[in-house]
Amino acid sequence: MLLTTQIPWKLIDGTSNILRSVVVPAGTYQVERVKNPFGTSDTTWLVIVGTMVGGSEDFFKKMDRAEYGNFRIILEENQYIPLSLPDGGLATA
Repeated sequence: MLLTTQIPWKLIDGTSNILRSVVVPAGTYQVERVKNPFGTSDTTWLVIVGTMVGGSEDFFKKMDRAEYGNFRIILEENQYIPLSLPDGGLATA
């Protein structure tokens, strides 16, 4: 799953019991689902792969493609990357 933002944004660092945010630069990030790192609810979180930086999946789905001033995120569940064949054509599944 990919998450894209057009401006820097704050996400929660789920690596400690102290609630702290981390500024993430604008860009596209691969994210994965994990259990709530704080154990305070059964909500699923989306975190940047290889980190515990993220937030609740419900939050991201609510914000998906909504615009708040110049803040906008795009959540893409399925990613299909076309494969180039040696003859320049595209592989199809």
